[in-house]
Amino acid sequence: MRRYNALLSVLILVLFLVHAIAGGYQMAGVIPGGNQGLTTLSWLLLAATLVHAVIGVILTADTLKKAKKTGVFYWKENAAFVLRRVSGFLMLVAVAAHVLIFYSDDSEGFRLGVFEGPQLIWSVILVLSLIVHLCCNMKPLFVALGLEKKNARRDIAIIFAIILIFCIGMFGVYYFRWNIKWMV
Repeated sequence: MRRYNALLSVLILVLFLVHAIAGGYQMAGVIPGGNQGLTTLSWLLLAATLVHAVIGVILTADTLKKAKKTGVFYWKENAAFVLRRVSGFLMLVAVAAHVLIFYSDDSEGFRLGVFEGPQLIWSVILVLSLIVHLCCNMKPLFVALGLEKKNARRDIAIIFAIILIFCIGMFGVYYFRWNIKWMV
């Protein structure tokens, strides 16, 4: 199950990259919204994320059962385990907020809509929890995939850092466009 979860994680990362870059350009007004292909990829990303979360819950339950059976769980030594679960849970809450931010009752689905302080805060929380989750899980993911080279992890971490900084920047641009430029 861990191997399948690792492969699912790679799928999620690829879909996230497409979603983040396309969404950032949409928020900046560079490309128009409403692309059905990108909407379908977004739904696929959400479904893959939910399956990943369910697998994570199952694996966490197995780990906690084994710890209960042995009577020992080294909380201090397993801080990364706890941080992975906490960041994953926070990310799921932020993903739900992210979906709700872009849902509109008066349209036929999703569109860029009201984007004020709370929406900006939840968007930044999403990106920050994703950063923590990626940092905690990069090494185990590479081990599960048989890619244990430190340089590869560093290179991929740099790519994701650039894209996540881009995401935060685009949320800022959209916040500016919504609250300042369009109000004039």
